[in-house]
Amino acid sequence: MLGVLPPDLARDARDFWDRNPLLSFELPNPGSLDFISRFDGIRTDLERYALHLWEFDRHRGQRVLDVGCGGPAFLLRRFIAGGGNVTGLDLSGDSLSLARAHLRAAGLKGTLCQGSAGELPFPDASFDFVTSSGVLHHAPDTERTVAEVFRVLRPGGRMVVSLYFRSVFLRPAVWPATRLALSLLLRNVPGRPMFQEAATAEDFVRRWDGNENPIGRCYTRGEARALFSAFNVERIETHVFHHRFFKINTRPMARVLDFLAPTMIYVV
Repeated sequence: MLGVLPPDLARDARDFWDRNPLLSFELPNPGSLDFISRFDGIRTDLERYALHLWEFDRHRGQRVLDVGCGGPAFLLRRFIAGGGNVTGLDLSGDSLSLARAHLRAAGLKGTLCQGSAGELPFPDASFDFVTSSGVLHHAPDTERTVAEVFRVLRPGGRMVVSLYFRSVFLRPAVWPATRLALSLLLRNVPGRPMFQEAATAEDFVRRWDGNENPIGRCYTRGEARALFSAFNVERIETHVFHHRFFKINTRPMARVLDFLAPTMIYVV
């Protein structure tokens, strides 16, 4: 039987995301149409090579769960627009309040509930499709959250999950050189200064979402496959963030920057 989540760590994670909804370091007026428009532009550019993986238009009438839907409700809004019977869950009550505001602003309706990804408040086999974008690596117990996703997914159901990817530049032996390069190449990132002080790759990906973010992990392909060993993994893909935080942002440098920036691993 799975153990109880560390209460202090879970509380710290909830409090951090209550104070810092996704991209609120960069964009003003969360809850407004302007915030939605600007957020969606950034997120669409960020995941331009991976958006097809979420299959927004293939779940009409299906029960869809978005674990960690966040204030912007980016995935949630698209699954609702595609006709899914959508439930969004988030640890942060403030983020859920923003999600409701963003759904209202977009003229959409969905079910939202507050809860922990490590203790999903749903019966077994409740959903046909489960998604989680950049969330499970922030959970106090990622292995537990994966087990919970497996539990609430019906037999034969499908999921798409993205996590931070540990590229070769984030391996322990290479990290000191990567950290030096990042200190030279990254410009000031709103809400996330002092990357050069990150002791490890995990500390770096933790700070990527804010210096006070309590939890961050990254995974190699092999580690991700082991993490989802209970599932029938169709494929694993890696895709990159764009480069808006780098001082040098030219096409000849793009491939190098792709390796140095946090990258995502998608498990389908």
